[in-house]
Amino acid sequence: SNSPHHRKNYKKVRTSTITIQKNYRAHFWRQAFLRFRSAAVVLQKHVRGRSARQLYRQLLEEKQRREEEERIRREEEEKRRQEELRRLEEERVKLEEERKREEEERLRLQEEEQRRKKEEQEALRIQQEEEELNRRQEELKSKQILEDREAGHSR
Repeated sequence: SNSPHHRKNYKKVRTSTITIQKNYRAHFWRQAFLRFRSAAVVLQKHVRGRSARQLYRQLLEEKQRREEEERIRREEEEKRRQEELRRLEEERVKLEEERKREEEERLRLQEEEQRRKKEEQEALRIQQEEEELNRRQEELKSKQILEDREAGHSR
């Protein structure tokens, strides 16, 4: 049972077995490696995809934030502009009213002055008329006296 031929045969079988096992192991590990590598690639793809999506989201958020800030800035600027316009308009209206008041006051004074002059003229006219009446009365009186005297002489 333990002949040299048998031992030689056993060695051959054993060598073959080892070779097969070695090849199988190599094949198994290669498959495992390939599976692992493909899983790693998929994982990397997902990670890259996720970080790309995160980056995109982040950029989008930043863009939206910038746009929002810009919108707010524009609105505030517009509000300031409107406020300034309103203030200027108020100022204009105030000046206009002041000008109108001054004009009205000027006219009032002018009218008052005219009325005063008219009253003065009227007073002067009355005074002159009175003086004229008095003068004529005096004239008539002295005429009467003269006539009376003459009448007295002629008697």
